[in-house]
Amino acid sequence: MTTLGRYLPFAGAGLQTLIRYRMLLFTNLATTATTMAVMIFLWRAVFSQSSGFETAGFNERGITTYVIAAQLLTTMQATRVSAEISNDIARGSIAVALVRPVSYPISRFALALPVAFANTVLVGVPVVLFFSLMFPVEPPALKGVFLFITAALSSLVIAFCIEMLIGTAALLTVNTWGVGIVVGGVVSLFSGALVPVDLMPDWLAAVASALPFQSMVYGPVNLLMGRHEGGWGALAILGQQWMWAVIMVVLCTVAWRWALAKIEVQGG
Repeated sequence: MTTLGRYLPFAGAGLQTLIRYRMLLFTNLATTATTMAVMIFLWRAVFSQSSGFETAGFNERGITTYVIAAQLLTTMQATRVSAEISNDIARGSIAVALVRPVSYPISRFALALPVAFANTVLVGVPVVLFFSLMFPVEPPALKGVFLFITAALSSLVIAFCIEMLIGTAALLTVNTWGVGIVVGGVVSLFSGALVPVDLMPDWLAAVASALPFQSMVYGPVNLLMGRHEGGWGALAILGQQWMWAVIMVVLCTVAWRWALAKIEVQGG
C-alpha cells in the first residue's frame, strides 16, 4: 500500500463517524445559524447608526458579506481534533495508535478532513445561502471565490495545527478544556472572526497582523471580497498564509516529537 493509501481508511472512518452521529450535524447547523444571525444583526445595528458612513471601507452589505464568509470558515475549521487527541491521551488509547505503521498527526488530519468537508457542505453552505437570501450582500467575483477556496484550504492546515497543539497539551494539563477555551477566544479575536482587523485599534491590529490567526479568517475573506491591491496584493496574502502554514507544521512536528519522548519516559 502506498504512503497515501495508508491514511485513506482514516478518512473513511471519519466519514462513518459523521454518519453515525448525525445529530451532531444538526446541532452544528443550529449553532452556526444562531451565531451567524447574532453577528449579522449586531454589525448591521452598528453600521445603521453610522449614518451611511463606510467604516474602513465597509458598509452594511460589506460587513454582512464579511460576517457570513467568516462564519463559513469558522464552521469548516471546527473539527474537534484537540478534544479527540485529549481523549486518546486520557483513555490511554494513544498507546495503540502509536504502534500503528502510520504517523499519528497525519492520521488525525485524515480523520479531520471529512469533518471539515461535511461542516462546510452540510452546515456552512446551507446557512450561507439562507442568510445571503435574507440580507443584501456584496456578490463576490469569480476570481475572488477561487482565491477564497484556495486560501480556505491553507487556513484549514493552520487551524488543524492549532488544534493539534492544544490536544498535545493534554500531556501537561490532563484536561485541555480550559486551554481550548482560552486559545479559542484568542483565535476568534485575532483571526478576524469577531471583528475585522480593519476595525481594530491600530495597536491591536498590529498584534493581529503579527500572529498566524489572521490567516485563518481575515486573509481569506479579504481575498473573497477583493479587499487587496491587485494580483500582487492577493499573492502577498496567500504567501503570508503559506508561510504561517509551514511554520505551524514545523511547530507541531517539534511539539509532537517532544510529546512522544514524554510518553516513552512515562512508560506509555
